[in-house]
Amino acid sequence: MLVSDHHLLRYFGDTNLAAIMTIGVIDLTADMPGRSCSPAYINDAVRVLKMLLRRTLERDVIAGCPLKRRVPKRKERIFGRSSTLRSVSASSPRERTDT
Repeated sequence: MLVSDHHLLRYFGDTNLAAIMTIGVIDLTADMPGRSCSPAYINDAVRVLKMLLRRTLERDVIAGCPLKRRVPKRKERIFGRSSTLRSVSASSPRERTDT
């Protein structure tokens, strides 16, 4: 399902774009983990909303951007070399393929 259909429209409904404020977006991001959304998905939803607001501003649909403050990003888990090394060192010697 699309972010805009499933989360943004469900949360904001018929709210005028000019009336969507920073606190509403923060509330949306606080609600989404309860719906099994990953931090990356939540950040994507905020990006989609900001893009919609920017486009409507560029087309003079709204007079100004209603988001006056920065919306904090959710911390995404990044699996890199350090997590791989931890998992290898935690495995038993039989499970290791490196010799």
